[in-house]
Amino acid sequence: MAIKNVQGRTTPAFWKRWLISMVAVYPPLVVLVFAFRALFYDMPTLLSLFLIAACLTALTTGLILPLLHRRLGGWLNT
Repeated sequence: MAIKNVQGRTTPAFWKRWLISMVAVYPPLVVLVFAFRALFYDMPTLLSLFLIAACLTALTTGLILPLLHRRLGGWLNT
């Protein structure tokens, strides 16, 4: 069920937004963790996690979410 927000536009249902976020974040996160494991093995854990999070954020906001919204925008707003 879509909900109207303050601007009068409909907001997709929570479960749809959650599902799109999971599809956008989980697969690249797994790939990044395994791909960078060899590079970050001697680096402090917090620093390696920060670098992975920075890469994941850039990928998600710049590439993955815009692509998913173009492909699934009709489904999101139904």
